[in-house]
This record gives sequence, C-alpha cells and structure tokens, in this order.
Amino acid sequence: MSERRKLTKRCVTELTVTGTEYTILDTEVQGFHVRVSRAGAKSYAFRYKLNGRTRRLKLGDAAVLTADEARKLAIEARARFQRGEDPAQERKDARDAMTMNRFWEVYYTRHAEPKTRPRTLVEYERVWMTALKPCLGTLQLPALTTDLLEKQIMERHRRTPYKANRALSLLSAMLSKAVLWGYIERNPCRGIARNPEYARDIRPLSADEHRALLRALDEERREGDFAAAVAFELIMFTGARQGEVLHARWAHFEFHADGRAFWNKLATDTKQKRVARVPLVKSIADRIRVLHAIARPTDSTHYICPSLSDPAVKRYDLKSPWRRVRKAAGLETLRLHDLRHDFISSLAIQGVPLETVGRVAGHNNIRTTQRYAHFADAALEAVTAVRGEMLANARARPGSPQQEGLKFHDH
Repeated sequence: MSERRKLTKRCVTELTVTGTEYTILDTEVQGFHVRVSRAGAKSYAFRYKLNGRTRRLKLGDAAVLTADEARKLAIEARARFQRGEDPAQERKDARDAMTMNRFWEVYYTRHAEPKTRPRTLVEYERVWMTALKPCLGTLQLPALTTDLLEKQIMERHRRTPYKANRALSLLSAMLSKAVLWGYIERNPCRGIARNPEYARDIRPLSADEHRALLRALDEERREGDFAAAVAFELIMFTGARQGEVLHARWAHFEFHADGRAFWNKLATDTKQKRVARVPLVKSIADRIRVLHAIARPTDSTHYICPSLSDPAVKRYDLKSPWRRVRKAAGLETLRLHDLRHDFISSLAIQGVPLETVGRVAGHNNIRTTQRYAHFADAALEAVTAVRGEMLANARARPGSPQQEGLKFHDH
C-alpha cells in the first residue's frame, strides 16, 4: 500500500532512491501522487478510475514542476474527470492527432519566438520550410522513428551534409520539447550520427588580393551600392560578422572631436551576446561620415546599411553587391566571411597575443582562436630567426660589432 504525505517541494526533494519504483500519494488531492523510478527520476501524475478502468495522467517531471504547480494541474484534471471527461484519453487522442505541421506552430509560439534571437528565428524558419516540412510535415509525432528520420533527413540530404546537420539539430530540439510537453515518450533523433564537418582552410589575403579587392570596393562605391561597400570595409577593418554590420544603426557610432571614433555593438547584435566597443581607424570612420552625409538619416535608429526601399528596415543580406565586388576583384571564390578570417589571421601574423586576438574577434572560447595559432607560430619563428641570424653573423665575423657586443660572464 502506497504511503500518504502532503506533497511539498521539501518532501519531494527528500525522497530517496531505493532501487525499486514507488509512489507517494498526496493527502490533500485524491489521486494526485509522485512516482519515483528505480533510477531516481521523479514525476507527478493524477490517477482516477473511469468505467472500472484505472487511468493515469502524467502531469510533469519534478525537475520541471514544483509540487504546488503539479497539484493545481491535478485539481484541474480532477474537475474534468468529475464532469465526465477522460483527460488521459483526451491527451492521447490529441497526441495521436498532432502532426509535425501542427507541432511546428506549437513549438514556434511556445518556445522559438519568445526565446530566440530574430536572426536565429529566421534561420529556423528557413530550415523548417526547406528541409523538414516537405518530408515530415504531414506525419504524426508518434509515427516518427529513428530509422525514418535517418532516411528522411540524413540520406535525403546526403549531397548537402551541412544542411542535413542543421535540419537534424532543429528537429532534435523540437522533439526534445515534444518529450517535455508530453506528446511523445522519447526523442527519436537520439542515436542519429551527424555528418562530419570540416573547417575550410584559413589563409590571409595576399598583398595583390588586397589591392584588387580595395579597387573593386572603390568601384562599388562609385558605381554601385555605397552603403554595401562601406559595410564590406567595416568587416575588413574590424573583423565584424556580417550580421553585426547589418544590425548596426547610426546611434551605435560615436565620433569625437579629437578624431577618435567607436562602434558600440549591442549585446543583442553580437554572437557572444555581450556589448562590444570597437575602435575605428580614421579611414573607415571617414567613410562612415561620408555615408551619413549621403544617406541623411532622419532617425538615429535607422540602419547604416538598410533595405534599399526603407532606411528603417534591416537589409536581409549582402549577396548581390558582394558577388559584384568579388567578380570585379577576380576573387570569385572569396566568401564575405573570409574578410573576417583575413582580419583575425593578420593580427596573429603581427604577433598579437592569441588571447587579445580572441577578444578583438569576439570569440567566446579560446579554442576558436586556436584555429589561427599557426599564424602566430609563424610570427614567433620569424622573430627567433632574426635573432638566430644575428648570432650566426656574429660568430662568422670575428671582431664584428655584434660579436664585441656579446659579453659572457663566469659564474
């Protein structure tokens, strides 16, 4: 016979693992109880009898719900039962009828929209519409199996392995919420191996490539999209991400009488979700001033590189002007993000400590900056080579100034 106690937060927390499953009944609400599994997982439920059959409605895990919250749900379920309803069967029917299309709406409204940054939300919508909805939208949640998902996601998109990985990540996040919210018992994405992802080779641009690119940017400013050209230079001169530049507003820039200028990035606009104050070199600061004079923004909240139709609307991307620029420069394979890599690698080549490089680049983790470590190694090797050559010359020329400058002390 199950023990009875008033279920409180303290009571549930103190329940111990015994190696066997057991149940503690609440003394206040009939049918309300907490179950402790053999492994120690604790969950609240409401138990009732209908037409001679015992029914059990799971209310939620104790790790998510407090005892008081679960008791309120039990009271609601009991009221429905007393009205002749069958809450457990109704949940099962709703779960069985829940298609992926419907669940996407639930997930979007309940979790994604209120808790995700706008840029990430746009990416989620794109992945859902292009990779998940076409093959899974009409399927019911309980019909999703690991084998089915592996075929529909990983095999279907085997020619685009990175796309398959993004789709699997979003789907797994959705189905984890489906488990938490009681629609399914387990996440069928677990156990599906993701495709290996290989980082592209990172190299700084050569002097000739820099010249060609800067000439192409000059041409874009004169003949094409002035604002886009300035955006590209901002990336070149600061190592900013494209999204940070597209979110930059006039109010974020700060100009001083002594010539100093800064770009104050908001935490909501940076990948690391931290504010950043970026000093601007004179050439790019002057370029932004010229852009301001041309754009004549009527509101400081307007974007510096806005939609071509409305200065108050953010531009979606810079693909079209970037294609023109790289074609004019003869650098057809150069990605816009490669300008950021070029900036970061140039700092490492100049011997800037990797920790400082990471801060300037906005890396959350030093391991990300380690991708550029070989450039720093090359800079150190060059320094030690200069010292080695000096000593070699001193040894080769007796009486040379270098040799006379070397003093050895007996200890």
